[in-house]
Amino acid sequence: MRANKLSISVVLARATIICFDVLAAVHFIISLFAVLDFAGLALTSLPLIVNGTVLEQ
Repeated sequence: MRANKLSISVVLARATIICFDVLAAVHFIISLFAVLDFAGLALTSLPLIVNGTVLEQ
């Protein structure tokens, strides 16, 4: 009986660790997309800024 309880707690601990790993991976992917989106926004707005200053002159 004691070994059975121990294995259940080990399974729960491993499941918890796996859940946290999956959440961390999802969070990393979302933050990576956010960084790439911000970089893309900066890169697309850069020619507009340059063209705007050229047109103003």
